[in-house]
Amino acid sequence: MTSPLEWVREQIDGWEQSAVGLFRERGASEQWPLEADGPADLKARLLERGHLLPLPTEPAALANVVEIELREHLVAAASAAPGIAIRLGTAGAIAGADFRLGAVP
Repeated sequence: MTSPLEWVREQIDGWEQSAVGLFRERGASEQWPLEADGPADLKARLLERGHLLPLPTEPAALANVVEIELREHLVAAASAAPGIAIRLGTAGAIAGADFRLGAVP
């Protein structure tokens, strides 16, 4: 059986942060719907309209954003794998997620 640490290492191998900013509901332009040809075009259009704010640069704040994105990646991987239980909470080692490998209660 894979150890929890080995499982996490397998899941994050090749993972890259993809969060590029914080969405602001009210921007300079309120014309909807917004159409985009892909992620880069969507990012450019949201920036143009004032709907995309930069990620925080303060290390602890940026770490919180990265933790949330990483947690979502691990939760998706665990949901697709048999024998892994996930308990989401508000505190913990990985942004409030507890992963249990092995027999699922």
